Amino acid sequence: MKIKKLLIFISISILIFIMSSCQMAYEKVLDTLPNYFASFEYLDPNGFRDYTYYCKYYYKDVASETFEDNKYFKVASADDVNYILSFINEYEDTTKNFEEVQKIYDFDKNIIKEGGYFYVYTMEGAVSGGVTYEKFDHYDVYYFDLDSQILYYFHNN
Repeated sequence: MKIKKLLIFISISILIFIMSSCQMAYEKVLDTLPNYFASFEYLDPNGFRDYTYYCKYYYKDVASETFEDNKYFKVASADDVNYILSFINEYEDTTKNFEEVQKIYDFDKNIIKEGGYFYVYTMEGAVSGGVTYEKFDHYDVYYFDLDSQILYYFHNN
């Protein structure tokens, strides 16, 4: 009985740690940018706010200089564009049958271009419970479109 209670306690503790660390990492990236004036956030209601995200953050007057010393964002090269699109394509493929996502999903992949600003976090190669994460098992993609002044955020795990 004591072992069962201990295992339950450990499981809950791990779950709380994972949920809080995901949120903290997400906020850390947003905190490196100026304050946004509006946002739209889709958080999967069936995933305890930690499964599938599609968010947009609206900014005013963010210039390329904002990203020069940013520890997360970098300028996209031609190779990076393909790398970013691989995640967006996977996200779209994963969510194509999610009616709620399809109702609100309005991302235009044509805005992803060389010279844009992005940050990708993936757990690819990490090992948890004897399982090694693959490229699309857990990721966060941020793409800032200077023309529209919108930061797009995709999360899937």
